[in-house]
Amino acid sequence: FGHSEFAKLNIAHNNLNEIKSLAFNGLDSLKTLDLSNNMLHAFELQSFAGLTKVESLVLASNAFRSFQFGTFSHTSTLTYLDISNNNIAHIDEGVFYPLRNLVRLNLEGNRMKHLDYDVFLSYHARLSKFNLNRNLWRGCNWLAKLLNALRVREVDYSEKSRNYVGLNVDGITCYER
Repeated sequence: FGHSEFAKLNIAHNNLNEIKSLAFNGLDSLKTLDLSNNMLHAFELQSFAGLTKVESLVLASNAFRSFQFGTFSHTSTLTYLDISNNNIAHIDEGVFYPLRNLVRLNLEGNRMKHLDYDVFLSYHARLSKFNLNRNLWRGCNWLAKLLNALRVREVDYSEKSRNYVGLNVDGITCYER
């Protein structure tokens, strides 16, 4: 791309299945990157190198199952991360450690069963909105503790897609072991 003044780049719906290292090098001014609705399942560790000002990253509706440590090392300016509607069953909380400015995280529509929320929230003091609906959360008591931890830290987890049918805590479905 050379050095570019792009503020937004939308390459959604392009059947992309990989992003190479340094793919966005030279996009120094990029603030919003939308890679949603592709067939991405992993990133090379240097894929986001050069994105020193990116604030919004949309990875929704791809085929991610997890993320490697180092994936987000070059995106410390992110305030919004959307990883909804993937196949994510587990996230090592440390993967998001570099995202100290994260304000909004969308994790809806994955296969998450558990999250070490105390560790996660300790890394993200600025988090104010966290969508965690439509996952496979195991243990309704555990989910109640997670939601209480969010409430205590004034993190909004309310979304339109709440479901009050079946086992749930405040409209978020849970499953007993």
